[in-house]
Amino acid sequence: MFPQKEIIDLESNEKILYLPTNDAEEAVLAVFKDWTARLRDYGIQISTGPVVAFRAMDYIRESPENAPHPVAPLSGFTM
Repeated sequence: MFPQKEIIDLESNEKILYLPTNDAEEAVLAVFKDWTARLRDYGIQISTGPVVAFRAMDYIRESPENAPHPVAPLSGFTM
């Protein structure tokens, strides 16, 4: 568990959400947050790629009422 201010950057233009899933990722996140420039300034390019819905079929629901947990829509996804 993390305090909201540690995983959601509401001050940035991008509204960044950080999702560390283990101790190593948490350590990387701490280093990353100390950076003072943009990724491109460090010569880094990233791409998240498309959402691959078939990998999450067990979690896709027709409506939020049928979901066992809070949900967020996959924009433009059709089953």
